Amino acid sequence: MDRSSSSPPAEAPSEGATPRLALWVALGAVLLGAFFSLEAIPRLLLYGDELHSLSEIDRPYSELIAQVGANGSGSALLVLQHWGLGLFGPSLWAVRWHAAFGAIATLMLMYPAASRMVGPGPAALATLALALNPMHLFY
Repeated sequence: MDRSSSSPPAEAPSEGATPRLALWVALGAVLLGAFFSLEAIPRLLLYGDELHSLSEIDRPYSELIAQVGANGSGSALLVLQHWGLGLFGPSLWAVRWHAAFGAIATLMLMYPAASRMVGPGPAALATLALALNPMHLFY
């Protein structure tokens, strides 16, 4: 049998295909989670410490840092909400911006951290699951 006339063996699929697809899934999950986090802010209800802190966020920074709210609100939450009040004015954005920022930042860090532990495919699925988790997006 003449080996020169035989066709070359079929090439294996590129090993970079799975990580590339996983990266696109993770990026889509981040964008989806960012959309869900941001579009819901104007219609969310305030619960717990967010609601209770409304009476305290207009105080000066020096007072906010030195106290814990009467209803258990920590000073960090009060300072972030006070800062949001200056950025967004009296709105739900002022009270909820830090939760949305935290949710988006967590999604952005999820894929790189998880891919080192479990590989790109499972990391992308974990990022997507986190992006669709209502508790993560709300808090």
